[in-house]
Amino acid sequence: MVIQEEIEKRVFSKDMQLTPGKGSAQVSMSKIKEFDERLFDLRIDIGDVIDAYAKKHNIKPKYDGIEELTHISTSQIKQMINGRANITRTSLYKLVVGLKMTVEEANKLFGKFSNELTEDCLEDYICIRALKDGDDITHFINEYNQYTKGNKLKDPLA
Repeated sequence: MVIQEEIEKRVFSKDMQLTPGKGSAQVSMSKIKEFDERLFDLRIDIGDVIDAYAKKHNIKPKYDGIEELTHISTSQIKQMINGRANITRTSLYKLVVGLKMTVEEANKLFGKFSNELTEDCLEDYICIRALKDGDDITHFINEYNQYTKGNKLKDPLA
C-alpha cells in the first residue's frame, strides 16, 4: 500500500513508457527486427504465465477467473497473446499484480516490453509496492488512479 506522504517524499526522475516504441525513422532494420522479436517473445511469455497460473491453481479452462483477477477481459488477454491487440505497460501492471507475481517474475515481462520496473518512475513504483505487498487488483487500480496524473487505469469490472 502506498501512502500520500511516501509519494510526496520521493523524487521520480523517469516517465512511464506506455507502449514500446520502435523509435524514429532513423532506426535500422536490425533494431526493428530486434524489437519485433522481443515483442513476439513477450506475447509467448504472457501465454506461458497464464498457462502456468492455470496449471498451478488447477483452473480449467485456463482463462476461467483470470479476468476477475487482472481486470483485463479474457478476449483482450487472448488478443495480446496472439498479436491482435497491443500490449501496454499498464496492461502488464494489471496482469502481474492480478496474478500476484514477484517483482523478479514481473521484470522478466517488463524487460522484454521496454525496460524493467524501476522505483524512479511513479507508475512503476506503485506497481512494485503492490507486488511486494500482495495487493489485490482493485486496490492497485485505485492507488494507481489516485496518485498518477495522466493515464488512468480502466477497470472494466467496476
